[in-house]
Amino acid sequence: LRERFCVATWFDVWLAGAPLLAVACARAAQLLVAAVALDALQYHAHRAMHTPWLYAHVHRWHHELRAPRAYAALYNHPLESLLVDALGAVLV
Repeated sequence: LRERFCVATWFDVWLAGAPLLAVACARAAQLLVAAVALDALQYHAHRAMHTPWLYAHVHRWHHELRAPRAYAALYNHPLESLLVDALGAVLV
């Protein structure tokens, strides 16, 4: 798959000669770092949405829905969905 799309990083080259356990541990570490980075990015982006101007014009939509359901977390202004959810996942 990598050869087909020419997607290789320095990390992949470094792991090319490594034993399977080292590769598995390295991939697990990458996943952990990415998960922590995404969580931190979304936390701070959500905190930023509580500034007075952004709250009044964008984030208020999120707090209008009072239903205690999981999908209520996705009830956002389109700009907030773009900035916090979509862009955050792309950056990480």
